Amino acid sequence: MSSSRQTQSSSGRVVKRAAGIAVAVAFVATSVGTSGPAGADTNEGVPGTPSGAASVIAAGDGQTCARLASGGVKCWGNGSDGQLGQGNTANIGDGVGDSVSDIDPIDLDTGRTATAITAGNGHTCALLDDATVKCWGGGGNGRLGQGNTDEIGNGPGEMGDNLPPVDLGAGRTATAVSAGGSHTCALLDDGTVKCWGRGQDGQLGQGDNDSIGGAAGEMGDDLAPIDLGTGRTATAITAGHRHTCALLDDRTVKCWGANVQGQLGQGSTTRIGASPNEMGDNLPPVDLGAGSTAAAITAGHQHTCAVLDNGSVKCWGDGNNGGLGQDSNQNIGDGVGDSVAETDPIDLGGGRTAVAVSAGEQFTCALLDDAGVKCWGNGNNGRLGQGDTASIGNGTGDSVAETDPIELQGAAIAITTGRYHACALLADFSVKCWGEGDQGKLGQDSTDDIGSSPNQMSNLDKIVLGAGGDATAVPVTVAPAGPTGASATAGAQSATVTWNAPGDNGGAAVSGYRIQSSSDGVVWTTAVTNTGTTATSRTITGLTAGQPIRFRVAAINTAGIGVWSPATNQVTPTTPADPTPTDPTDPSVEYVPLDPARLLDTRPGTSTIDGEFTPGVKLTGGEEIALQITGRPGIPTNADAAVLNVTVNEPELPGFITAYPCGTPRPEASNLNYVAGQTIPNTVITKLGDNGTICLFSDQTTHLIADINGIFPDTSTYTALDPARLLDTRPGTSTIDGLFIPGVKLTGGEEIALQITGRPGIPTNADAAVLNVTVNDPELPGFITAYPCGTPRPEASNLNYTTGQTIPNTVITKLGDNGTICLFSDQTTHLIADINGTFPTTSTYTALDPARLLDTRPGTSTIDGQFTPGVKLTGGEEIALHITGRPGIPGDVDAAVLNVTVNEPELPGFITAYPCGTPRPEASNLNYVAGQTIPNTVITKLGDNGTICLFSDQTTHLIADINGTFPD
Repeated sequence: MSSSRQTQSSSGRVVKRAAGIAVAVAFVATSVGTSGPAGADTNEGVPGTPSGAASVIAAGDGQTCARLASGGVKCWGNGSDGQLGQGNTANIGDGVGDSVSDIDPIDLDTGRTATAITAGNGHTCALLDDATVKCWGGGGNGRLGQGNTDEIGNGPGEMGDNLPPVDLGAGRTATAVSAGGSHTCALLDDGTVKCWGRGQDGQLGQGDNDSIGGAAGEMGDDLAPIDLGTGRTATAITAGHRHTCALLDDRTVKCWGANVQGQLGQGSTTRIGASPNEMGDNLPPVDLGAGSTAAAITAGHQHTCAVLDNGSVKCWGDGNNGGLGQDSNQNIGDGVGDSVAETDPIDLGGGRTAVAVSAGEQFTCALLDDAGVKCWGNGNNGRLGQGDTASIGNGTGDSVAETDPIELQGAAIAITTGRYHACALLADFSVKCWGEGDQGKLGQDSTDDIGSSPNQMSNLDKIVLGAGGDATAVPVTVAPAGPTGASATAGAQSATVTWNAPGDNGGAAVSGYRIQSSSDGVVWTTAVTNTGTTATSRTITGLTAGQPIRFRVAAINTAGIGVWSPATNQVTPTTPADPTPTDPTDPSVEYVPLDPARLLDTRPGTSTIDGEFTPGVKLTGGEEIALQITGRPGIPTNADAAVLNVTVNEPELPGFITAYPCGTPRPEASNLNYVAGQTIPNTVITKLGDNGTICLFSDQTTHLIADINGIFPDTSTYTALDPARLLDTRPGTSTIDGLFIPGVKLTGGEEIALQITGRPGIPTNADAAVLNVTVNDPELPGFITAYPCGTPRPEASNLNYTTGQTIPNTVITKLGDNGTICLFSDQTTHLIADINGTFPTTSTYTALDPARLLDTRPGTSTIDGQFTPGVKLTGGEEIALHITGRPGIPGDVDAAVLNVTVNEPELPGFITAYPCGTPRPEASNLNYVAGQTIPNTVITKLGDNGTICLFSDQTTHLIADINGTFPD
């Protein structure tokens, strides 16, 4: 059965240019904003489609459907149950009834269009442009989700406004829909899955064998999402004849339902999902083999296939007639034959990989990376398109590798299979179908089979879809060709990979590269998801010394990930030499960057670098803790000021944190403001007090965490000041000298020139200032930019906020005209600023004009066009951000001052910044919750080749702006 898929952000996978046409492949994206190498049943809109040409195709048991570029839908073939949506039961395209070109598009609803289409056994469903789902045709077992078993679409007045969308639950919409034999499944906007229709074999995943959707009170909020496992969500779904599979957010595959042939891949023939306690954590993912993950999935009649992350294909379940492509009739995954893990990927021949795969009944078709199509398995009715009825891949006839691609007379960009027929969407956006022609499902005004006799495929006409259906192809963007000349050089627990840019960028600029590594040249693991730069060299850190390794590289553009380069030479990383530590007693040393380390954590069950300051209870409101800094492991004894990352966790009421030197009066200033229940960090730079201590005061009860990032030695020119308030726009407040307390908010789109020098206690020779800036009660979401007055306002931000939020951040910026700093807010808000210290003009600290170095959001830019991948950083991965060598940044940098911001994280998590080439520390620089936009200042030393590694434990957009550097 076909599996249609529409995501919030679809991408393309490269296929080579054919006959001078730029070819794009729309595929099932495995996560939003992240492109993968392939798709199952490539039934999504293809960019650049001419009006009237088919952009989505779906083949069912007896019908075929196409979504037109206009958003309309036409279906042809068997109309007995109303599955063609024409208000009658007549067949279309069989030479007796109407032809495909004669019929009007299906009435979906007033003003509505389709974004995806899927066809099952006697029923059809569409995902509409408002993210709702409508189904029509046979209603047996409730597969249409209308609370009855009525047929819809077989009589007049049943479609359009008279057909309500499927009730998916309050506030829920769909991102994908897939029609199976007698059931339907939808992937919802929150990553959950709901299925309805026939449940006899557990294919609905509810722990029973009841059907759902055929009676009132069974849909909407009454239908629970399927339990996929703790913390797991789905990124793609596919419904087979009597089983269902989901591709999960960790790129694993889970299947449930009927299992007679081993189609669930569990090494048994026991059905799953029809009894309690079989789903969720009790259902293990399909073992695809060591190091293998899935990029796409498809479920057929009694077998399942996956495109793996390297473009290879594995199938399991019913092996009759060679449908699994293993030159055998043996089942796979049933506990008798080989397991899925033991099975080799299908040899597609000629080094080809798969762009997409679709499974029918005892046959499978793949769209290859050169725009060809191969089908294997049962050859009855000509469904393999080889001009005969012989089976392929069964050990008797030809193997898949020996088989020539189907003669389609054009490059294919999408495929779909029904039960006994298959269709391809070509580069000119026309449709061709072959196999069983019963009831007109091939759209040729005939019921003849096609593909079973010689010359039928080479003479196969395109289906005439109607006005504009034969539109001429237009150039579209495709993913790039493969990089060339890739090689590797070993380093200390690292390797530097170099390559040449691809000769064909696919019509869009290359924005970055994906790099994979392998110890054996067979199993590949992603080392860098996206370099985010056009540079053709990258150092991979954190490798095991003495372990041989090789690499391969693929280019990325707006259409997706391109062809992999040939593997590099094998290299063996060496053991690193002991680093030479910075001498904090050297008078020339301005700042001593340290490996981040935890000094304080009040949460129970936590630890610090030396076991101190882990009380396991919250700091009581109105009290303070004297945190020892000097004398802790690795911290120089001559520290005069410390750079800390301080985080509050689970405060009980809204409040603030003030950090100051112990032994001095607590100032009227704050370093961190929070609300009840919030987890929020900020960088704190404060001089040390009595015996090398810092006092941390909280006016409300909260957990408190502190990590050290560096120190300023007593030889440094940095002047650590007692915190003091310089600006407060709130009414009834005060500053150290009574200035800058207007009592009204700063108007959005305006700025304030904040005088720094000449204020009490601030050195007159200050060249740069360290401030804590806080916004309070902003009226709309926006940002703050701090910069030297008298210079152009940069494309950078120091603080991002949402409506009504109170949020701080440390700002280190050089001074402008007459010792002033300009603070710009793009929305109306109160603004507070406290001084913490200054750098003199004689300081070796280089205060830079703020500049953007990294932005993963689509459509953004950086100072040099690098590190703008347009996709989120995947959770559990990191990006190596080059600092040195970027415009305006000195070459002798030892540490950098950055403003790092997360945007739209998908789950609560944290960011850790550290020198590339060193172990990732047990510390964090920024903590966030789902959907939050939050910044923090990061001061970290540089690692291999002038890089900083930014690790995120959850998927999120990431932004980084440079503010200054410290020299070697």
